[in-house]
Amino acid sequence: MNDNFKYLKNLFYGIKSRKFIESKYYDSGAAGKMFEILINKQLDNKCAADFFEIELKVSSVNSKYPITLFSSFPKIYNKSFEDSIVYLISNYGYSCDNDVKKLSICVKSNKIKYCKSGYGFMLKVSYKWNKIYLCIFYKNKITCTKFYWSFEQLYKIFENKLKNLAYITYIQKEINGKKYIYYNDLIFYKLKNPYLLIKAIEEGVIVINFNMILYGSNNIRYHGVNFAISYNNFHYIYEKIYK
Repeated sequence: MNDNFKYLKNLFYGIKSRKFIESKYYDSGAAGKMFEILINKQLDNKCAADFFEIELKVSSVNSKYPITLFSSFPKIYNKSFEDSIVYLISNYGYSCDNDVKKLSICVKSNKIKYCKSGYGFMLKVSYKWNKIYLCIFYKNKITCTKFYWSFEQLYKIFENKLKNLAYITYIQKEINGKKYIYYNDLIFYKLKNPYLLIKAIEEGVIVINFNMILYGSNNIRYHGVNFAISYNNFHYIYEKIYK
């Protein structure tokens, strides 16, 4: 364990010793944001690890939700990021109000998942082309394979951001309308092999959650295309660094 791990470990146990700490935030990401403030880290969405070479993942001890590893929108030929989002939602999303379309769906490999629009979504790993394709179906027939993530793109994200993880669990309570957080445990992990990422996607261990809304023709509310894994499946791609 190098000095940065030891430094974070010391910071964590100093925070833990304070017991329940009043949060400045009240949303679903409050505990993570508050922890970053407590270690004097600026809040950001950079494509780099949170704390030196260590990515922070903060989760409730009772959480049954998968943990988001990173967010990455698939590429499509000859379209900008914003135009790609508009194209995906306008063509394959579903209406949820007047002039409002939405795409909120969890997609995995080799299993078609249909949404309210009648379109189905599935991931397909191609070792021939070194890509993961977002395959879109209508009435069980494939209608679009334009969207993809390259292996190189995903490896780069892991190399820059996710080689090492600090998994932090917390307990929270509310008193008189105020939220208090107790950070109770810290476990360090390191990536076994970046190639296992592709295998984990292929086997459905890592899923991709789409969450985005289009108002009118070009007003986007983008909540991410999130690659997620359950904590119980961490061992597929990570190994513990013992304290």
